[in-house]
Amino acid sequence: MLKLTMRLVVLGFTALCACGGIASANCGDQPADEEATLFPGAAAPAIQVEEFVKGKEVESFTPGRVYVVEFWATWCGPCVERFAHLSEIQRAHGNAITIVGVNIWEEKEYSDKTSTKVREFVKGQGDRMQYSVAYDGAAAKTASAYMQAAQQTGIPTAFIVDQKGRVAWIGHPAVMETPLEAVLKGEFDIENAKAEFEKSMARRAEARKERLAAQPLMQKWSTLWSAGKKDEALPLMAEFVGRWPRFGYDPAYKAINYLLAEKHDSVGARRWADRLIDDVYKDNASGLYVVASAIVDPDIQTPSDMLDTARRAINRSIEIETENKLDLVATLARVEFLKGDASAAAATQERAIGLAGSDVEAKKELESELVKYRAAAMEQSRGEPNSRPK
Repeated sequence: MLKLTMRLVVLGFTALCACGGIASANCGDQPADEEATLFPGAAAPAIQVEEFVKGKEVESFTPGRVYVVEFWATWCGPCVERFAHLSEIQRAHGNAITIVGVNIWEEKEYSDKTSTKVREFVKGQGDRMQYSVAYDGAAAKTASAYMQAAQQTGIPTAFIVDQKGRVAWIGHPAVMETPLEAVLKGEFDIENAKAEFEKSMARRAEARKERLAAQPLMQKWSTLWSAGKKDEALPLMAEFVGRWPRFGYDPAYKAINYLLAEKHDSVGARRWADRLIDDVYKDNASGLYVVASAIVDPDIQTPSDMLDTARRAINRSIEIETENKLDLVATLARVEFLKGDASAAAATQERAIGLAGSDVEAKKELESELVKYRAAAMEQSRGEPNSRPK
């Protein structure tokens, strides 16, 4: 099972990345209340940065060549997770594309030490960053020209620039391979991408309004939770999830996990899970994934009587998710393993690895679990007794 933050990124969780530093809800959490002036079909702005710290400098976009302009910061965990994947994409396509990773939003207040910190960080990444890397700096010219103009509020965010120098696609780099391949083949529908972008912006505007309305209740339950008054917080969390499902992933995960890990209350946890599976998140793949993940969290001892509930949630999630099934399938493999069917778990994990594509770090994590599943399957095939899977 891959990291929960990654899965929520891919399926559209409120925050684009969960990390510390200067961020709050989103990494960077920049305001986005104006109309986007950069969108699919618009001319890509020039990359105007303080300096390039690695690789070939890109001052303009060569006609006939495809570029990826990706924004990141050292403090953003999901950004760092993407480095090896971006490097693999650059290696796989060679001279057909140029990837430029632009460091932005590094600090609230920049100083002479900021650029040194970024250079040293990039140097320490070694082969994990095998593409051009730039430091935007305090002037934030490139961040303004791309992120602010496109009303993108979180990182990592990638912009694909097509052979005509137009922005073709905007989104999370974890899911850019399909549009990138279409752009390279000259088959990308840029008008459809523009229409989808406009729809996403409308959804974001609606979400911002909902977030403002949800804040008072969120403040109530989160204050109680932080103070250790978790039992008092639970009813408010249940109300919150029911009223604002799109913002309810975190309290839903916390509640189920708490009931299982600290209260050892399978009945209460199942009551929470069943309500989410059958009502609140019945048609929401992300929400269903959260339910299953909370139950089979590797950091807790999952009660065996909760495994059928976890499988029900993850099977439904896989059924309704149309695109990004990687982490869902990996979670199903963990459920099968915990249920004692290591052979099925191994087969399902192999399926997950196949879905990882060129994401080398995801494959590495998945393959590590596969080794464990295969070893357990061999023990089971020999009839050897084995302890409760963890």
